[in-house]
Amino acid sequence: MTIILTIYFIWLLNQVFNLIIFLNYVIAVLSDVYETVMDQQHRFIYSHRQSLNDEFECCLDIVKHLDFWRYYAYKHDGIRDWNVITDSIMIVSDENLSEQTEF
Repeated sequence: MTIILTIYFIWLLNQVFNLIIFLNYVIAVLSDVYETVMDQQHRFIYSHRQSLNDEFECCLDIVKHLDFWRYYAYKHDGIRDWNVITDSIMIVSDENLSEQTEF
C-alpha cells in the first residue's frame, strides 16, 4: 500500500512540475506575441495616418482645381449645377490618377 501511495505522490509531483513548466512557457510565448503586436500597432497607426493624409491631399487638390466662380454664373436650377460639379470633379480626379500612376 505504501508503494502505491508513493507512486501516486511522485506522479502528482511530476504533474505539478510539468504544469508549472508549461504554464511558464505559455506565459513567455504570450508576452512575446503581445510585444510584437504592440510594436506593429504603432506602425499600423502611422501607416493609416499617412494614407489619410494622402487622401486629404488628393481631395484638397480636387477642391483647389474646381472653378467655383463658374458655378455662381449659372442660375441655380439644381440639376445643371450638379452636372457641372460632377463633371469637374471627374476631370480633376482623372488628372490626379494619371499623375499618380506615372513613374
